[in-house]
Amino acid sequence: MSSSTIGGDVSGRHLPNLAGTAVIERILLVCGVEDEIERQVWVEALHRVRRLPGPRPASAPAPFQGLERYIVADAPWFFGREDPAGRVVDLAEQSPENPIVLVGASGSGKSSLLAAGAAAAMIEQGWKYSVLTPGSDPSPAIERLACDVAENFAAGHRRPRQSHHRACAPGRTRR
Repeated sequence: MSSSTIGGDVSGRHLPNLAGTAVIERILLVCGVEDEIERQVWVEALHRVRRLPGPRPASAPAPFQGLERYIVADAPWFFGREDPAGRVVDLAEQSPENPIVLVGASGSGKSSLLAAGAAAAMIEQGWKYSVLTPGSDPSPAIERLACDVAENFAAGHRRPRQSHHRACAPGRTRR
C-alpha cells in the first residue's frame, strides 16, 4: 500500500481500502490502540461503512432533492437545520397573529426551511399555514394569503378583527 494511500486514509480524504486490513491494524497500533478486541471493533466498523448498500429500488423515493425545494412531505429527509426551523416555530407560537418573513439569498433554502422544517413541525402540532410567493405582481398573492388567513382564523379559535379586504367580501370569489 502506497504512502499516499495511507496518508489519504489517515487524513480522512477517503475511507481505507478493505484489502488493507493488516495495514489498518498496524496504524491503530501506532495510534495507541493496543487491545486486539478494540482493533477488531475498528476493523468491523470500517467494513460496515465500506460495504455498499446496494442500489436503491426505483420505487423508493430519492432522499436528496438536488436543486429542487423540499416540501412538507419531504420532512423526513430534511435535517440539519432544526435550529432555524425551531426559531420560526417559536416566533409563530409567541405571536401567532403576526406574519413571519424569512429573508435570505436566492437558493439558500428559505422555502425548504419553511416547508419541510417549520411548516411540517407546525402541522404536527395542529397548525395551519399559508405560503406567500409574491412573484412579479404581489397583489393577487397577498389577496389570496389574506383570505386564507381570514378563513383560518374564522374556522379556528381566534377570529380576526373585521376584515375590509375586498377579495374576501361576501359573495366575491377569490382568484
